Amino acid sequence: MKVLLLGYGVVGSGVYELIQANKNRFNEEYDQNVEVVGILVNRLDKYAELPHFNLFTNDFDQLFQLDFDVAIETIGGIMPAFDYVSSLLKRGIPVISSN
Repeated sequence: MKVLLLGYGVVGSGVYELIQANKNRFNEEYDQNVEVVGILVNRLDKYAELPHFNLFTNDFDQLFQLDFDVAIETIGGIMPAFDYVSSLLKRGIPVISSN
Protein backbone atom coordinates (compact mmCIF):
# COMPACT_ATOMS: atom_id res chain seq x y z
CA MET A 1 0.00 0.00 0.00
CA LYS A 2 1.44 3.34 -1.04
CA VAL A 3 0.62 6.19 1.32
CA LEU A 4 0.60 9.94 0.85
CA LEU A 5 0.88 12.15 3.95
CA LEU A 6 -0.68 15.58 4.02
CA GLY A 7 1.18 17.41 6.77
CA TYR A 8 4.26 16.59 8.80
CA GLY A 9 3.77 18.20 12.17
CA VAL A 10 3.47 16.26 15.41
CA VAL A 11 0.77 13.93 14.05
CA GLY A 12 2.10 13.57 10.51
CA SER A 13 5.65 12.86 11.59
CA GLY A 14 4.30 10.39 14.15
CA VAL A 15 2.33 8.57 11.46
CA TYR A 16 5.46 8.43 9.30
CA GLU A 17 7.53 7.04 12.17
CA LEU A 18 4.89 4.42 13.02
CA ILE A 19 4.73 3.25 9.42
CA GLN A 20 8.52 3.01 9.26
CA ALA A 21 8.76 1.19 12.60
CA ASN A 22 6.08 -1.34 11.68
CA LYS A 23 6.96 -2.18 8.07
CA ASN A 24 7.95 -5.75 8.92
CA ARG A 25 4.83 -6.30 11.00
CA PHE A 26 2.55 -5.06 8.19
CA ASN A 27 4.29 -7.40 5.81
CA GLU A 28 4.29 -10.44 8.11
CA GLU A 29 0.82 -10.12 9.64
CA TYR A 30 -1.13 -8.55 6.78
CA ASP A 31 0.98 -9.36 3.72
CA GLN A 32 1.11 -5.62 2.97
CA ASN A 33 4.12 -3.56 2.03
CA VAL A 34 3.22 -0.13 3.44
CA GLU A 35 5.31 2.71 2.07
CA VAL A 36 5.09 6.50 2.33
CA VAL A 37 5.65 7.83 -1.19
CA GLY A 38 5.03 11.55 -0.66
CA ILE A 39 4.62 14.15 2.05
CA LEU A 40 2.92 17.53 1.50
CA VAL A 41 4.13 20.43 3.66
CA ASN A 42 4.03 24.22 3.58
CA ARG A 43 7.74 24.94 3.97
CA LEU A 44 10.31 22.60 2.50
CA ASP A 45 13.24 24.29 4.26
CA LYS A 46 12.07 22.97 7.65
CA TYR A 47 12.72 19.39 6.54
CA ALA A 48 15.84 19.72 4.37
CA GLU A 49 18.03 17.88 6.89
CA LEU A 50 15.83 14.77 7.10
CA PRO A 51 17.14 11.63 5.38
CA HIS A 52 13.79 11.16 3.62
CA PHE A 53 13.63 14.77 2.34
CA ASN A 54 13.14 13.44 -1.19
CA LEU A 55 9.56 12.55 -0.20
CA PHE A 56 8.60 16.17 0.59
CA THR A 57 6.83 18.64 -1.65
CA ASN A 58 4.92 21.86 -1.16
CA ASP A 59 3.04 21.51 -4.45
CA PHE A 60 -0.29 19.70 -4.05
CA ASP A 61 -0.71 19.19 -7.79
CA GLN A 62 2.70 17.49 -8.00
CA LEU A 63 1.37 14.73 -5.74
CA PHE A 64 -0.78 13.41 -8.57
CA GLN A 65 2.34 12.42 -10.45
CA LEU A 66 2.96 9.87 -7.69
CA ASP A 67 1.49 6.39 -7.56
CA PHE A 68 -0.40 6.11 -4.25
CA ASP A 69 -3.37 4.21 -2.84
CA VAL A 70 -4.48 6.29 0.12
CA ALA A 71 -3.88 9.75 1.60
CA ILE A 72 -3.62 10.47 5.30
CA GLU A 73 -4.54 14.05 6.21
CA THR A 74 -2.83 15.37 9.35
CA ILE A 75 -2.85 19.11 8.60
CA GLY A 76 -5.45 20.24 11.10
CA GLY A 77 -7.77 23.18 10.78
CA ILE A 78 -10.29 23.72 8.02
CA MET A 79 -8.26 25.26 5.22
CA PRO A 80 -6.39 24.15 3.19
CA ALA A 81 -7.10 20.63 4.49
CA PHE A 82 -10.71 20.78 3.27
CA ASP A 83 -9.65 21.70 -0.26
CA TYR A 84 -7.04 18.95 -0.40
CA VAL A 85 -9.35 16.27 0.97
CA SER A 86 -12.18 17.35 -1.34
CA SER A 87 -9.90 17.18 -4.36
CA LEU A 88 -8.66 13.72 -3.43
CA LEU A 89 -12.16 12.37 -2.78
CA LYS A 90 -13.44 13.77 -6.08
CA ARG A 91 -10.69 11.76 -7.80
CA GLY A 92 -11.83 8.60 -6.00
CA ILE A 93 -8.83 8.46 -3.68
CA PRO A 94 -9.51 7.22 -0.14
CA VAL A 95 -8.56 9.66 2.61
CA ILE A 96 -7.91 9.00 6.28
CA SER A 97 -8.19 12.09 8.46
CA SER A 98 -6.66 12.51 11.87
CA ASN A 99 -9.31 15.10 12.72
